Parts: sequence; structure tokens; C-alpha cells
Amino acid sequence: MRSRGSRYNHPRLRYREHDFNAGAIPNDFAPESVDIVVCRLVMAFLDRARFLSDVRRRRRPDGVLYVMTPIYEKQPDHAHRGVREEAIARLGDGWAESTRCDLCDDGCVTAVVLRGPQG
Repeated sequence: MRSRGSRYNHPRLRYREHDFNAGAIPNDFAPESVDIVVCRLVMAFLDRARFLSDVRRRRRPDGVLYVMTPIYEKQPDHAHRGVREEAIARLGDGWAESTRCDLCDDGCVTAVVLRGPQG
């Protein structure tokens, strides 16, 4: 994140990093203060309910959550990492808009963009 912040320096942009599995969210992550949350290749390791609740609380009403994750059922037998299809399908629950796009020809990695206030 530091490299992104230095490369795309702009007075209206602020990049922050937070480990959602660690302790409490820092106080300077005020409710409805985040425009976009990016979650790349880590959703399988998070407490999804807690993470999604935290994101909903911190994002602006028109904010976006971008999730990129391997699909569990499409991983090789030795790689038991990823999010199950059923859980990916439920990611959009409570969001106004949910868009999904497979990122690999074989569909082993997908991206989901969630936006808007809770329906």
C-alpha cells in the first residue's frame, strides 16, 4: 500500500491498510469514511461475517467492495484454499448491486464488485 500511495499522490486520495483479523478497527477509520475496500486473495482466510459487517460500517453509502478470490471447488486437490461457490453467491446479500466476473478461462479465480447501500 505504501508504494501505491507514493505513486498516486493526490491531495484527495488516501491509502490505508488494515488487518481485519487483528484487533479492533482504528478510530480514524470513521463510519462511512471509506470509498473503496479491496480484498485480493484473502477472503478465504477472513471471518467473512465480521469482515463484511466492518466494511458495511466503514464504507460510504455509495462505497464499493472489490473481492478477488480463488474458487474452492476449482482448485487442485492439494490446494484447499478459496471460497466455496455457495459463499461467493451469498456475498451480494444486503448490497444494492453485485457484479461478478471470472478472471481465468477455467473460472478458478473470480472477482465480485459490491456497491451501494444495503438493500
